[in-house]
Amino acid sequence: MGKVLVVDDWRDGAESLAMLLNSAGYETATAYNGAQAVELAKSFQPDTVILDINMPVMDGHQAARELRQTLPDRHLILVALTALDQRTRLGSVSDFDLYLQKPCDTALLLSLMSHLH
Repeated sequence: MGKVLVVDDWRDGAESLAMLLNSAGYETATAYNGAQAVELAKSFQPDTVILDINMPVMDGHQAARELRQTLPDRHLILVALTALDQRTRLGSVSDFDLYLQKPCDTALLLSLMSHLH
């Protein structure tokens, strides 16, 4: 299937999503802030990164830009998954290929993932 890096400062949420994706056949890794995600991506080499927006250390927007710079030769799909209720409150969503709002319908997420890979 593919490699997915799940990034969220809410550990239970990140781990639950990773378990769901694992059960669907994806290889997953988790990180709990943007800086940790950028560092982990260097060795894990994900195909898709699902990023929360509001995180400590490095937010999702900065992490998205750093990931694109860190892995320039990789076709990386970046998915924003956030509890923010309006896209306008996100600022620029141009850093991301997809935008999903929490709580996310897991069937929808799995369907989107299958179309991306």
